[in-house]
Amino acid sequence: MRKKLLSFIVAVMVFATCCPTATASDIQPRASEYLSQYTVALTEGDSAGEIKVIYSIIPSRKATVAGLSKIEIYKANGAYITTIYGSKENGLLTELTVAYCSGTYVYSGISGTSYYAKVTVYGGNATASDTRTITTRTVVAP
Repeated sequence: MRKKLLSFIVAVMVFATCCPTATASDIQPRASEYLSQYTVALTEGDSAGEIKVIYSIIPSRKATVAGLSKIEIYKANGAYITTIYGSKENGLLTELTVAYCSGTYVYSGISGTSYYAKVTVYGGNATASDTRTITTRTVVAP
């Protein structure tokens, strides 16, 4: 448990240093009956053409599953590229055994292209769920 908590704290610290601060227009409500807190950011990847969707979710006590239900990738001009649907198989949705979930999804695009994402955060249980969609900032793939 200590190791997981330490990993979460490190992930939050890394996330905080990698992401720009939000302006007033970026701030959106971040709580619901199934989602206590969540953060999503888009950053440059490590390899040519890669971008990373980094997320951290603290669901409410009612939620037994949390994560990302959908990632929509767009070019900066608004042209739709693709949708990645979250599942337990691809690791974007997680059965909760701890009080949070976090992770990174790497998308391989074209080097030098500017992208943004619309990311849908999910929290729920067998009887009900809730989602929120966040539009990220634009990032140029290295």
